[in-house]
Order: sequence, then C-alpha cells, then structure tokens
Amino acid sequence: MPPKELPKGQPAPEKPVKKRSRFKVIMLGVGLLLLLAGGGGAGYWWLYLRPDATGLAGLLSAFDSGGEESPAAGAGEAPASGADSAASGNAANATRKGQNATARVASAPRSVQQPVPLPEFTVNLADAPGNRYLKIGMEVEFNTPEAGKTIQNETARVRDAIILLLSGKTVRELSAPDGKVMLKNEVASRLNQILGSAQVVRVYFTDFVIQ
Repeated sequence: MPPKELPKGQPAPEKPVKKRSRFKVIMLGVGLLLLLAGGGGAGYWWLYLRPDATGLAGLLSAFDSGGEESPAAGAGEAPASGADSAASGNAANATRKGQNATARVASAPRSVQQPVPLPEFTVNLADAPGNRYLKIGMEVEFNTPEAGKTIQNETARVRDAIILLLSGKTVRELSAPDGKVMLKNEVASRLNQILGSAQVVRVYFTDFVIQ
C-alpha cells in the first residue's frame, strides 16, 4: 500500500532508536574496560610481582643506559684481561705484604746491642755568672751495630751537636726531677738526626757532675 500522506504542515514522526545498536555500544565499552584492566594487571605483575622484578625505577634506568647490563653481572660476567688481573693481583699481594711487615715490626723483640761509649764532655753551663760547668760521660745503645759504628766515625759532628745542647742548659734545668730524663731524650734526638733515622734505643749517663 502506498504510504499515507501527512496533512500539510505536520512534521514527520521521529524514527524510534534501535535498542540493539545501544546494547552493542555498551558491550563494546565494557570489553574495552576489561582489556585495559587486564593489561594494567599484567604490567603491574611484570614490574612488581615477578621474581626478578625491578619496578618502574629499574625499567627507567634500563632505558637510560641503553639496555646495557652492569659490569658486575655475577656468574655470566666476562673475565678481566690478563693485564688487569695481574695488576690487581700484584696490588693485593703488596697490600698483604705491607700489613705482614708492619705486624712483624710491631711484634719483633728489640735487638739489644752493646752500648757504644761517647767522648766525655766538659762544658760551661748557661748560668749568668758563667762559672758553672758540667762534666758528663755517656754510653748509647743502638738497634743495629752499623748505627754505633756510624756515630763513632762521626766524632766531630757528635761533639758539635752535644756541646751545643749542653751549653744551653742551666743548673736549675739539670737539677729538676725530670731534667736528666729530658736531657737523655734530647741527646737521642741529636744522634738520630746524624744517623738520619730513629736508631737510638737508650742513653746511659756514666758520669754526671755539676760544679
């Protein structure tokens, strides 16, 4: 039958919206949401839940380093070159030898040598009147016999150093309770300067007269 003509001036009726098309749109949206949720869950598991996960920071650092692995790769690390291995081995051996040598020096007993006599000294002291003098005899113990021989062969230098030291002392300084102990330390220091190293073990006064 031919469609009925509408009266003039009356608008055409709207066509009803098909319910099936709206249902398809809803289902498509639900499927898209499920897909996004599944992808997010998989990504979270990959970044945080798997055994060797490094998290987002590890992923970003991997991208920044261009995917290169750290040199400390554990069991799969490539062995160092022969020169590098030899250098590191020599450095480690040198360190161990230095530590062992230090331990031996610290624990080694002191080498006792026969005391070496020094020349007898008679010097004017530094007191104001200028009529006080000191007569002193000494023997010195060194840690090696070579040090004693060096001091005996350097008579001029020894006498000059000791005379300058003694002539600057006063009776009051030498008569103090620790005056003689301080003088022994000063004599040892002057002799060590001549030897070039600390080789004096002990200084003995064999004669000590102040007049």
